[in-house]
Amino acid sequence: KLDCFTGEAVHECAHLLYTDFNLIRNINDKLTKDLENIIEDERIERKTGDEKPGMAQFIKAIKYYYFDRYLQAKTEKEKAGKLPKMARIINAIISIIRYPKTADEQDIEEFAPLLTDVREILTPYPETTEEVIESAIKIRELIKKLYKEEQQKEENNQQEKNEEQTDQDNNDDTEGCDEEKNDDEQDNQAAESQMQIEIEEISDILDKIITDPQDGEEDNSL
Repeated sequence: KLDCFTGEAVHECAHLLYTDFNLIRNINDKLTKDLENIIEDERIERKTGDEKPGMAQFIKAIKYYYFDRYLQAKTEKEKAGKLPKMARIINAIISIIRYPKTADEQDIEEFAPLLTDVREILTPYPETTEEVIESAIKIRELIKKLYKEEQQKEENNQQEKNEEQTDQDNNDDTEGCDEEKNDDEQDNQAAESQMQIEIEEISDILDKIITDPQDGEEDNSL
């Protein structure tokens, strides 16, 4: 426990030394902020380990503590039902950045193209908070694109099923196409809203491993 307490102090001091809080405060999007926190935590811990090797063991202790809690929370969520796709995507990204122990083999395989792109964005690893935010925004756009593609696939599959069950004349088909074109913007908004809902559903899991230094949150469970 002493190593965990010390590791927590070292981690927060690393934020004071290396994190640009003014840039962080300008982030308004929740997913971008969560991604930035994950990437920034890894950055400052790497930097601390490189510049202050004697602190490495304490960083390792607190990292194991938080991610073991994260894995426990994730497992409890899975027992209650399959995690939504967004939660699984975020977990896969976390696993390749911070803690491979939390990786789910099926998710890694399913999201392999996305994770490869994430690796490319983070290679070489960001060296400043500004670069971290830029990387977080790029990764968010990748996730958003994948999510919309998956939503479109589901809609196409549903449409095919409906067409198999229902005979429509040419006029109905034409009208349906026109309506689909007019509804594109609404569909995009609906997909964005659903993505945000799924992000909110995993907030309690992310809170197990993300401490926003500007909020001054404390963990009293040690």
